[in-house]
Amino acid sequence: MSAASHTNKSLFLRHWQGGFSLGRSFWLHLIVFNIILLLLFRLVTYTVQPQLGQTLFWIRIFMLLQLSSWAFTVWQVVGVWRSAIRHRIETKRLLWSTLAQAFVCFAVVLLFWQLILVGPSLYALGQVALGLGEYQTWQIKHSPENKTILIDGDIGYGIKEDLEKSLKQHPNTESIMIRSQGGYMWAGRELHRLIRNHGIKRMVAWQQCDSACTLVMLAAPERYATSDTSIRFHAPYYPVSTAMEIEREREIDRGHYAKAKLSRHFFNQAYSVAFPEFWTPSIETLIEAKYLHGIIDIPPQQQTQ
Repeated sequence: MSAASHTNKSLFLRHWQGGFSLGRSFWLHLIVFNIILLLLFRLVTYTVQPQLGQTLFWIRIFMLLQLSSWAFTVWQVVGVWRSAIRHRIETKRLLWSTLAQAFVCFAVVLLFWQLILVGPSLYALGQVALGLGEYQTWQIKHSPENKTILIDGDIGYGIKEDLEKSLKQHPNTESIMIRSQGGYMWAGRELHRLIRNHGIKRMVAWQQCDSACTLVMLAAPERYATSDTSIRFHAPYYPVSTAMEIEREREIDRGHYAKAKLSRHFFNQAYSVAFPEFWTPSIETLIEAKYLHGIIDIPPQQQTQ
């Protein structure tokens, strides 16, 4: 296809068909555009996301941005590859076109490696964004005689809004009892933030508190458990792709542990085990580490509510 035939086409179509010079396709459309998009992605992540919180709305924005970035990468590398072929045919020079195509191959390998690393987490987030996610079963009940709210079930997206409604109906709530197998860490963070901001005095783990539930427990200054409770920790999945982003997510969780006056050693031990394995310390160990402040008994009638 001649250069003249590309002139009236849009930038996106012309690049896709290899209609631009190899220099422009590679340096402007691949390198410069990637730098701009990376900065914009970081800007959204560090400014918009803290305002929205790690809510379902943010999950949908995040997934849209992620899918758009992958589609844009495909557009970039295909255009550069075709431009390199045209450059080789028109100039009879191999070096520059070969280097450009080698770089494209490297970029494609990185893209697939990224998909392998974060694919399971992004698949789970995609299901959440479409309303098809796991961890969507929970109950929230209020016990007026002792100013307590009971959370029983998964920690999923939507539980924060349900608890918020209950707290508005019962603003004098002082304690929250929780029994949960865990769920999504980002949903757990939102639940943690709501409980902390409401000023709940006491969290009580009842029978089971796994995964994201262990972070929710840290939202109150006083933390207790029933004697038959199992509290199990593991390092969460983070739906991010780079080591820097993973460390940033861990730093957020580390900050919650520090605010609860727990040691860095305890945090490192809690996050040292990868799911589906768990670290299951004894109640005595948790009391010694100040994760818990004691054992509490729950009246039988309250357990069956």
